[in-house]
Amino acid sequence: MKRQIVLLALSEKNKAKCVAGKDIKTHDWIRPVSTLGAAPNEEVSKFKLGDVVTVELVAPRPDFHQTENHLYTEKTWRKEGHKSKNELVEYLDNPKNIWLPSGTPAQTKYLTLDEIKCLGVKNSLYLIKVDKLTIIETDYDGKPKFYGYFDYCRVHYALPIKDQAFIDNYKKTGNTIVIAPLICCSLPVSYMINGEPRSYKLIVGVIN
Repeated sequence: MKRQIVLLALSEKNKAKCVAGKDIKTHDWIRPVSTLGAAPNEEVSKFKLGDVVTVELVAPRPDFHQTENHLYTEKTWRKEGHKSKNELVEYLDNPKNIWLPSGTPAQTKYLTLDEIKCLGVKNSLYLIKVDKLTIIETDYDGKPKFYGYFDYCRVHYALPIKDQAFIDNYKKTGNTIVIAPLICCSLPVSYMINGEPRSYKLIVGVIN
């Protein structure tokens, strides 16, 4: 089945890209995945956030809380148009928080697998608008790592930025503050950290 989606997430993953967006009519989240997981760069590297694309979907492929996953047919991507930031406002979500355990601000960076089960998390993507996004560059094992600091519903978050196009632009301009951006947050699948399965929240799209 062909679906037309507006792209709201384009993040780097193992020399490929995690791509996600919303159906332009139903506003349902869709994350097209290949048989290997993320979409190969050669298929999607030409796209930008806000692009409207058509892709052939085969069947749902949920992965625990990532219920938005759909297997797609390779090489069926086609750009149909583009939506501006103002046009994307209609696709905003309105969560009470960004996957907080028990709704408290005690721990904002990740959820454990037990917390995901206890909270009954059934989604892994949010598109929100914030007043300000502050970019902080740190060093991790000799490599730069970028974080986005923002407040949402009176809770402060500091999440890794995986939107490479946004990072590249930041490197050119040096602008550390973005006013009133739309940001797409993702809750990846869990992996082991210190003997505990955790899902670290990410910023996978910044639209300004």
